[in-house]
Amino acid sequence: MKILTVYMNLFGFLYIFSFLHSLMTYGEWIVMDLVFASLLLVGRRVLHRSHLTKSAGTRFQ
Repeated sequence: MKILTVYMNLFGFLYIFSFLHSLMTYGEWIVMDLVFASLLLVGRRVLHRSHLTKSAGTRFQ
């Protein structure tokens, strides 16, 4: 069920981004994609880190 919501969010992002791409020029959306990719990487690292601290328990608190 959690995987399904992740896929729904991902498709929502893709839909919004394809809409934004149609509004922007070529150079603008390359920059936006780079920003989006870096945000995704940071988000994944933060999620991974919070998951690690959760699995480790209250050791880090």
